[in-house]
Amino acid sequence: MAVRLELDRFRRVERVRVKRIHNVYQALIQAHADSIRENRPMDGGEGLHNLELVLKCHESARGRGKSVTLKD
Repeated sequence: MAVRLELDRFRRVERVRVKRIHNVYQALIQAHADSIRENRPMDGGEGLHNLELVLKCHESARGRGKSVTLKD
């Protein structure tokens, strides 16, 4: 399967080479299982970050593509 990914920096477009495609759902399930085995509870921080990212995407879209800032 051919995948083309480009990063548009507004002044130039960079082509990003995808070497290996990962199943993100499988990776998340594996990370959760590993955290249980290693008695290292997950705190949900990555999930919260992803939700904040989606909200910022909606904010940008409502503003016709305006730039928005996502806190670290």
